[in-house]
Amino acid sequence: MLVDRRPQTHSVVLSLVSAFLAFSTLASTLASTPAFARVSWQKLDLSQAIERARIQKKQVLVDVWATWCGPCQDMEAQVFSRPDVTRAMKPLVKVRVDADTPAGKAAIERYHVVGFPTFLLLDGEGREVDRLMGFVEPAKFIEVLAGYRQGKGTLAELEARFAAAGGDAELAAAIAQRSAIRGELARAEALLPLVLAADPKNERKLAAATLFEVAYSGHLRLGGDPKKAEVLLAALSSGFPDAPETKRIPMALAKAARQAGDLARTRSLLDSVIAQSPGTSKVYNQVAWFCFREGYDLPFGIATARRGLEVDAKDAGLWDTLAEVLFKSGDRAGALVAITKAVALDGKDPYFRSQTKKFSQR
Repeated sequence: MLVDRRPQTHSVVLSLVSAFLAFSTLASTLASTPAFARVSWQKLDLSQAIERARIQKKQVLVDVWATWCGPCQDMEAQVFSRPDVTRAMKPLVKVRVDADTPAGKAAIERYHVVGFPTFLLLDGEGREVDRLMGFVEPAKFIEVLAGYRQGKGTLAELEARFAAAGGDAELAAAIAQRSAIRGELARAEALLPLVLAADPKNERKLAAATLFEVAYSGHLRLGGDPKKAEVLLAALSSGFPDAPETKRIPMALAKAARQAGDLARTRSLLDSVIAQSPGTSKVYNQVAWFCFREGYDLPFGIATARRGLEVDAKDAGLWDTLAEVLFKSGDRAGALVAITKAVALDGKDPYFRSQTKKFSQR
């Protein structure tokens, strides 16, 4: 997670004790939550869930999550603990898939999952109705889920409206972006010229967002076509230099270079990202997290996180990122020290406490 931490001289023993106490507090908190209030996820794999939905004529809600994903933890604590959300999800077959397991990776590939958490609503044949991504406020989650179950707000409905409207640019942009996220690139790329023609200066904020989504979610997130992604990103950079999406290009290009195996260019791009905002811990967090997620030059990732903590030692998310990179590099004791810093800075965040448990396990 992108969070800054200030290094301290804690012993490993003290860190382990702190970890135990933090986890005990979390366990007590969870135990005090009424059982009826939480969503009950069924112990089924994805194929079993789809088969059950087919037999029972239901739909499936799949939560694709990851242990290191902060918004996933927030959904559990703030959304799936609510009785109104539980009621809204009651008619569904509900399963969770850990992104870092073989089953999770298969689901990610099958449904082109490009971010976490992703909530897939499937029919009884395993076909996607639509999806929600990231942290979603409880009322919005209930509203959108109810709409999807009735066919409202889905990509299919947008397509029908687009056909009836005779080529509306906003609908075209929405369809192209959502198609790119789902990996339906032929549809996304077919609509891209229409969006660019309708918004040539990005005054409607359609062109740049659509270009970036097709390049990044469509061609980079699951290793589709890095070269095509670079062409689209170059068009974005030259055509809309002031668009917010343009600031995300260096990190996207770094991902493309990493996928292509060009490690020197990857490092050059990451250095350029830091050079753009050297005085903020967020940029160091972003680069260090990239190293963790991409498995790229872990010593550089560790050094980058520590540089960020020199800028802001109270950035809890950066301490967590440092812990992740240290843990991935094999330094479990260092990871425990770093995550203990995060808990000390933000002890109310259940995510950091769950991270303590993870790093404590052998």
